[in-house]
Amino acid sequence: MGGDRATVKKGASAVLKDAAVQKSKSEADTLRLWELYQDQAYLWRAIALLQIPATLLLLIFAMWVYGNRTIMLNIPQKPAPGQYSIDQVVDPILIDAATDFVNLIGSYTPKSARSQFIEAEKRVVEPLLSTFTEQMIEGDLKAIEQTQRTQVFFADPSKTVLERGRNGATVTFEGDRLKIVAGVEAPSSTWLYHVTLETRPRHALNEYGVVVTGLHLEKKQLPG
Repeated sequence: MGGDRATVKKGASAVLKDAAVQKSKSEADTLRLWELYQDQAYLWRAIALLQIPATLLLLIFAMWVYGNRTIMLNIPQKPAPGQYSIDQVVDPILIDAATDFVNLIGSYTPKSARSQFIEAEKRVVEPLLSTFTEQMIEGDLKAIEQTQRTQVFFADPSKTVLERGRNGATVTFEGDRLKIVAGVEAPSSTWLYHVTLETRPRHALNEYGVVVTGLHLEKKQLPG
């Protein structure tokens, strides 16, 4: 019987120890949980403190953007006319058109002359077209191919002159012209190319409708 009492005492002592351990663990868990909540509370407090100046800055920035806003209206471009007047075409467009034409007829080789002259003919209208076809296509072109003539015209951009008239404009180029016939180089000479331009109804291949209506070549006489 004494042994049973001892066993009971030991069992009771173990139960009390386990209860004490469980109580200690529960208190430790509660403390850790409280510390975790405390850290989260500090974090949210810090975030709240940062949000106040950030919100103020955003409000100030929004007011600045609103005060400095610019209203932009997208207005469709005015439809281009069916035909521009010569006064509506700016100088660079006229000079470029005349330059392209002079390059086609002023500088060539025996192999490229035909394609260049035909391309130049597309840019010519009456009263020049008939003369151009007769003299350049049927006359000069045959001579170029038969004599194997090469020509280069070096225009001086600083001497290019544009003169506007009532119905057209004339672009004058001045430069040195060099000819090589059958491999023999001829002495160079200074020439003036006067190209008269007018406008016709524009189309997809000619945005401004600029055409060539006159061409005059003039050999410049050097002083002395």
